[in-house]
Amino acid sequence: MKTQYEVQSNPQLSPVLPLEAVQAYLFALVDHGAIEGRVGRQSLIAELEPALDIIHQILAGAELKIHVEVIREPEPLILEELEQKRRVAEKKANELNAMLGMSHVVV
Repeated sequence: MKTQYEVQSNPQLSPVLPLEAVQAYLFALVDHGAIEGRVGRQSLIAELEPALDIIHQILAGAELKIHVEVIREPEPLILEELEQKRRVAEKKANELNAMLGMSHVVV
């Protein structure tokens, strides 16, 4: 396992690369409307609250059977953009974690 000093002194292990990918994904979520409100008073949009609740339920040990009814089809280019950015962020974070020998960055 690498020490904090070894990571900081080796530019090859810099966490900046995966963090840029994670940041790009998070900014895309914001750009596409996941957050609302003024600076300092922002929160997730109400439409995302049920999805977040489902995630919390599963993480707390619940077993759920979920039915999703699509009322309006998504914009395919936006959907692909978000999925691609998530995949890249996950890949970069996993690459860094593997080099560090520990879970340092998560998506």
